[in-house]
Order: sequence, then C-alpha cells, then structure tokens
Amino acid sequence: MDPATRAFTELKGELALLRRAIEHVAAEKADIEIPDYSNTLAKIAKALIAIESAPALQMTPEDLAARIEAAAALARREDQAAIAELKRELAEARRDLRTTIGTAATIAVPVR
Repeated sequence: MDPATRAFTELKGELALLRRAIEHVAAEKADIEIPDYSNTLAKIAKALIAIESAPALQMTPEDLAARIEAAAALARREDQAAIAELKRELAEARRDLRTTIGTAATIAVPVR
C-alpha cells in the first residue's frame, strides 16, 4: 500500500473514532435530566424581597449614625442618673457616720 493510501486509511479510522466519541457524548447529554429550579428560584426571590424590605437596608448611613448617637445619649443619661443616686446615697451614709461618731464621742466623754 502506498503512503498516501495508508495515510487516508488511518485518517478514515481516526474520523470514525471521533464520530463514535461525539455520538456517545451526544447520547450522554440526551440522557441528562435537568432539574426544574422554578420552586427554588421562587423561594430565593421571595427571600430577597424580604431582605430588601428590611428596615436596616432602608436607612442611610446618616440615619444609622443618628440612631447610634441617640442610643448612646440615652445610655449616658441612665449612667448619669445612677451616678447621681450613688452620690446621694454616699452623702447620706457619710452624714449617718458623722452622726454616729458624734454620738459615740459624746457618750465616751466622762462626766465630772
């Protein structure tokens, strides 16, 4: 067999092999069952709507800063009120101690 005939015969065999491989891939693709994602996509869309309507996402950075400042001011007012109450209690305890010490000193003084 001359070289050209042999080359064409080999090429014919390679083409037949490629054809069978392509037909096999096409048959495999035809057998693939593609799932219906409609329900999943609907759930995702519903979840996204809920997320988008969340109040936090409606706020601007300025709105958020104002709310943080208001919460901090409230916390400081509560702390200041607690400190004022503790100062009042401390002053009262100090008066009570002075009264007690004064009474004890008066009792301890010997009578002549």
